[in-house]
Amino acid sequence: MRLVFGLGLLTLFLVLQYQLWIGDGSLGQRAELQQEIDAQQIKNQQLRARNEIIAREIEILSSSDEAIEEVARSKLGMIGENEKFYIIPEQKNAPSPETAPPQ
Repeated sequence: MRLVFGLGLLTLFLVLQYQLWIGDGSLGQRAELQQEIDAQQIKNQQLRARNEIIAREIEILSSSDEAIEEVARSKLGMIGENEKFYIIPEQKNAPSPETAPPQ
């Protein structure tokens, strides 16, 4: 009787150890899931920061016509009415202000 009871306890112990180390919900799976959670939390923080920046830009653009004009000029290259746009090409061999001879 003691031998059967001992074998039953040993079997139960081995089954529980298997579940702990290898089976579903094991310590290895838990560690992997924790790493995935940590990576996702970092990504979420980055996205929250980006969303805050975009929300501030939206707030600024909704409250000011000057801000809208600035964005239109800088990002879209728009020119206002009665304005002229000049492109001044840089000279490749022109002396820089530091190397130009004094006058």
